[in-house]
Amino acid sequence: MRDTFYRSVAVRTPIVGSMVALVWIAVVTGCAPQSLPETPSQQGRRLTHMLRGLDRSVDPAEARRLAQEALRYSRSLAQRYHVTSSPWVHNFLVNIGLKKRGLCYQWADDLQSHLAHLHLATLAIYPIGAHIGDYWREHNALVVLPAHHVTPLSYGIVLDPWRHSGDLYFLPVYQDTAYHWSLRDDRIPKAPSDP
Repeated sequence: MRDTFYRSVAVRTPIVGSMVALVWIAVVTGCAPQSLPETPSQQGRRLTHMLRGLDRSVDPAEARRLAQEALRYSRSLAQRYHVTSSPWVHNFLVNIGLKKRGLCYQWADDLQSHLAHLHLATLAIYPIGAHIGDYWREHNALVVLPAHHVTPLSYGIVLDPWRHSGDLYFLPVYQDTAYHWSLRDDRIPKAPSDP
């Protein structure tokens, strides 16, 4: 009986040992996440840094307020639009009437309207678009530029709340290889006329 026990343990030990080794190798070599997603505060610091880097005239406190509010309100829009899927699926649901809002231009318009309440002095926000007029490919977002300096669009910061369903996507325009952006003069909000 003892011989049978020792033979069965001897047979199982290499198998168990091999399985443990394989699991350990898988975890160490890439099956574990390579990096954790950024926290909202890390995103806020990174966006603030990008905004401050646009020009020396940018007020650091204003850059921080804009970053925090753009990130917070993008998440708020996702809740307001009842987003539960990818942007493409949500677009389909809006287009067939199952959802009321959440197309890319609505995200951009709503975010821009909200951020206008910040009364920015050193930063300016403009609507941008790519593939304008192409029903299947048109995309809209916002760009942040220094308020009082002529800066090429390519050096602005894209704010795209639609692309990740409310998790604000942001980076310099020239690094956004997914779209070739241009200013949307037709979508710039008009200042109210004096009575």
